[in-house]
Amino acid sequence: MIMNGFDMRHYSHSRPERPTQDNMLKLGTKKPKQARSQTTVEAILEAVTRIMDAEGLVGLTTNKIAEKAGVSVGSLYQYFKNKESIFETILLRMTEENLKSLETTLSAGTKDRGIRIVVELVVRGYYSNVKKLGKLSSVLFELAPQILSVHHFKKADEHIIRYLLNRLDSDQVKIRPKNREAAFFICSQTVRGVLFMAFVQKDETERDLIIEELIELLVRYLEDDTASSTPVI
Repeated sequence: MIMNGFDMRHYSHSRPERPTQDNMLKLGTKKPKQARSQTTVEAILEAVTRIMDAEGLVGLTTNKIAEKAGVSVGSLYQYFKNKESIFETILLRMTEENLKSLETTLSAGTKDRGIRIVVELVVRGYYSNVKKLGKLSSVLFELAPQILSVHHFKKADEHIIRYLLNRLDSDQVKIRPKNREAAFFICSQTVRGVLFMAFVQKDETERDLIIEELIELLVRYLEDDTASSTPVI
């Protein structure tokens, strides 16, 4: 079905399948199958984050990653064929954790909440998860369009939009736009675009201020002025 030029078939209200690292990896990363292998991968990813925080991208060499992770260069290449595949794994993990965090946050607590609370929970949760990566976050945002396919962003967006639609129906939260699917698509692209440029161009203090303005922008766009100030329960 197409409504106002917006294809609704992508946003059925069935339980959405969350995109995971398993179905999104494309750059030759070897998926660890044993606990020991998983420990090695975790050590490599942690080493990348520590090196980025201390030295930036210029210090991120294969030899240094292996040294910090306590593995041989050969072991490093066994799981990641290049630095891009490491970044891809971290990006996909970040996406998966953001989706899990979104579901956990919105599933918990009271239903007595309006769209402002929903927006704050979503935006602040996403921002907080990205900030955990430290200086690596800026590099990841800059490299993401080159490393991840359009399919990755499309699948993640569809999952988020379907989940939010289900939550709004469950919590009986009203929004102003009549085409809710189109509205949430606009919001998801706005959040991604603003955070992308904020992490690439701004320092942490400026980013915190930008997040506040972003929340206010989204709330003003989505808030139903005709509804009661008290959410429908």
